[in-house]
Amino acid sequence: MSKNKPFISIIIPLFNKSEYIRQCIDSLVEQSFSDIEVICVDDKSTDDSPDIVNEYTNIDKRIRLLEHKENSGAMKARSTGVNAALGKYIMFLDADDEYELYACEKLHDNVKQYKADIYGFGTNVVCSDNGTKKSAQKFFSTYTGYLYGYEIFSKSFIDQEITWAVWDKMYESQLCKKAFDLIGDDHIKRKANPITADVYAFLTMAYYAESFYGIKDQIYKYHFGRGVMSSGQLSIEQFEEYCISGLDVDSFKKFFTDRNVFEKYSDIIEAFRSRLFKQCTNAWIYQVSQKDKVEALQILMSYWPHSDLLEEFAPKVALWVDKRWETPFKLLPKSGRIVLYGAGVMGKDYHRQISDSGICDIVLWVDKNYLLHQKHGLSVYSTEEITKYNYDLVLIAIQNYSIASEIKEFLIKTYKIPEKSIILNNIVDSEN
Repeated sequence: MSKNKPFISIIIPLFNKSEYIRQCIDSLVEQSFSDIEVICVDDKSTDDSPDIVNEYTNIDKRIRLLEHKENSGAMKARSTGVNAALGKYIMFLDADDEYELYACEKLHDNVKQYKADIYGFGTNVVCSDNGTKKSAQKFFSTYTGYLYGYEIFSKSFIDQEITWAVWDKMYESQLCKKAFDLIGDDHIKRKANPITADVYAFLTMAYYAESFYGIKDQIYKYHFGRGVMSSGQLSIEQFEEYCISGLDVDSFKKFFTDRNVFEKYSDIIEAFRSRLFKQCTNAWIYQVSQKDKVEALQILMSYWPHSDLLEEFAPKVALWVDKRWETPFKLLPKSGRIVLYGAGVMGKDYHRQISDSGICDIVLWVDKNYLLHQKHGLSVYSTEEITKYNYDLVLIAIQNYSIASEIKEFLIKTYKIPEKSIILNNIVDSEN
């Protein structure tokens, strides 16, 4: 660390991450560029996470540990770290992730060559499932090159070429401090919102930033499945955390209105609102258990305008409330093994009914949009996996009869499945 101030301050919000924190800090201690400081902010952990960090502080003076007296959430921990940071630039690292060992050196080199207020960089997704890895890698990719002013917003909220996350970027220190000072406790008092935990901070920094420069290098190592977003089924409490994001739309509106630029950024607000609403409704469809559906729907309605629900969500609600698909149990092999094709409304209902009945085992669940369903925590896979399993028959759970028939022909021609081993539903309805 230089005598005046380090080049980069790296802030780690920490809460009960003793399993991963050593790996995280080791990736910083071993950086090829050494002019850094590491600020771990413990958010009242109940495990030995702070003790582990203290081991590092005793041997490396670049590492500091700050401790909250009560659990206040990741955004409050980041804010504490920002206030204490001495670096010319600030970065955020989650305690269950890492940096590539050349990360800080790469950013230092880019700062010397390309001047910007915010630097974006790529993410290396660590995941054992190649399909999930590929999908997540695409989601976390970033725009490369320069952006100025309004372009930073449009590439993030409309074009979706920059993520809302704060951890895949480096910020000029004064810009970051100004943003977190403006945010204050009014926003970060909400402890856990997996959708928008970082968004308001990024919004504020993007607004005051004059320039952004993105590099393609994947220098952040994101361990898929370790964080809050990896959870499959959501409890009622977790689902409400999703729905709270509806309040952040009002926060966005107020932010721009207070600065007399609402009209200029109205398309940004609408894009933000639309994406949040879709994520909340998808969470209701894919991640709320059947027994919690009614209560969760009431929660959804309490946070989002009813006009939104009527326009975009009513058809999906009507399908769930008014219709239960009659699974063809008489045609299923008792104590046998089946492949279920389809993870739409009908497919999910078939899966639930068959699983609850115990009449046979679903050894594989497939759908052409399997990556989307995996993103929402469902164990749905590509049709290519069919060749790897032994089964008695394939059950196609697709509402539209013509589409289901096309799928049947596809399975016969592509995988040589005997026609007698395929059960095709006979319900003619809207597309799945």
